[in-house]
Amino acid sequence: MSDLARDGYLDCEPHGPIRLSALGETVAVRMVRRHRIIETYLVEVHGYS
Repeated sequence: MSDLARDGYLDCEPHGPIRLSALGETVAVRMVRRHRIIETYLVEVHGYS
Protein backbone atom coordinates (compact mmCIF):
# COMPACT_ATOMS: atom_id res chain seq x y z
CA MET A 1 0.00 0.00 0.00
CA SER A 2 1.34 3.43 -0.89
CA ASP A 3 1.74 6.24 1.59
CA LEU A 4 -0.98 8.22 -0.19
CA ALA A 5 -3.46 5.36 0.18
CA ARG A 6 -2.43 4.70 3.77
CA ASP A 7 -2.93 8.38 4.62
CA GLY A 8 -6.41 8.41 3.06
CA TYR A 9 -5.75 10.41 -0.12
CA LEU A 10 -6.39 7.52 -2.54
CA ASP A 11 -9.02 4.83 -2.89
CA CYS A 12 -7.49 1.79 -4.51
CA GLU A 13 -8.06 -1.92 -4.81
CA PRO A 14 -5.52 -4.58 -5.76
CA HIS A 15 -5.43 -4.77 -9.58
CA GLY A 16 -8.20 -2.19 -9.75
CA PRO A 17 -8.55 1.50 -10.45
CA ILE A 18 -6.83 4.14 -8.36
CA ARG A 19 -8.90 7.22 -7.55
CA LEU A 20 -8.60 10.23 -5.31
CA SER A 21 -10.64 9.87 -2.15
CA ALA A 22 -12.84 12.75 -0.99
CA LEU A 23 -9.95 13.91 1.19
CA GLY A 24 -7.51 13.61 -1.71
CA GLU A 25 -9.77 15.62 -3.97
CA THR A 26 -10.17 18.35 -1.34
CA VAL A 27 -6.41 18.63 -0.90
CA ALA A 28 -5.80 18.62 -4.67
CA VAL A 29 -8.35 21.41 -5.28
CA ARG A 30 -6.82 23.47 -2.47
CA MET A 31 -3.35 22.99 -3.95
CA VAL A 32 -4.46 24.08 -7.44
CA ARG A 33 -6.15 27.18 -6.01
CA ARG A 34 -3.00 28.18 -4.12
CA HIS A 35 -0.91 27.62 -7.23
CA ARG A 36 -3.20 29.87 -9.29
CA ILE A 37 -3.10 32.62 -6.66
CA ILE A 38 0.71 32.54 -6.60
CA GLU A 39 0.83 32.41 -10.40
CA THR A 40 -1.46 35.45 -10.66
CA TYR A 41 0.68 37.34 -8.14
CA LEU A 42 3.87 36.59 -10.07
CA VAL A 43 2.32 37.70 -13.37
CA GLU A 44 0.65 40.87 -12.12
CA VAL A 45 3.23 42.11 -9.59
CA HIS A 46 6.52 40.83 -11.00
CA GLY A 47 5.70 40.72 -14.70
CA TYR A 48 6.34 37.00 -15.26
CA SER A 49 4.88 35.69 -18.49
